[in-house]
Amino acid sequence: MRGFYGALLLCRTAEHAIVLECLWLGGGISPLLSDLKKLGRRKEGENMNWYLDVLKKYAVFEGRARRKEYWMFFLFNLIISFVLGLIEGIVGSPGVIGIIYALAVLVPGIAVTVRRLHDTDRSGWWIFIGMIPLIGAIVLLVFMVLEGNSGQNQYGDDPKEANS
Repeated sequence: MRGFYGALLLCRTAEHAIVLECLWLGGGISPLLSDLKKLGRRKEGENMNWYLDVLKKYAVFEGRARRKEYWMFFLFNLIISFVLGLIEGIVGSPGVIGIIYALAVLVPGIAVTVRRLHDTDRSGWWIFIGMIPLIGAIVLLVFMVLEGNSGQNQYGDDPKEANS
């Protein structure tokens, strides 16, 4: 890795998107993800605090979660985990902060997964299919990617209609 001095992720809010840029120390600024508008254009009044909304519903296993809510929470977790790992690697710590973060978002992660399963009209108990090596993870991934049922189901109202 000659010429690589480290990376710092800068987050700033644009009018309709979150823009992430990667600042390469000693090498100028190069865009990492120039625009996340494709991930989620917001309508008037719609809130882009997907990550914080999941954390606010810390242990809420009832109701339904949109695909967008689940995958934005997943994306932010991935970014935060990467940054924490990078910082801990540079500092040389044993990964304690990363473990504390993982434990802190464990319950909200399970809760949003259960609500996502509810959106596809499946019981939250389907989360345990992920324990089957390889096949279970693939099945759970397919469930997370599927579009939710339109209209009301046994787990509540359609979250897309509530946000319209």
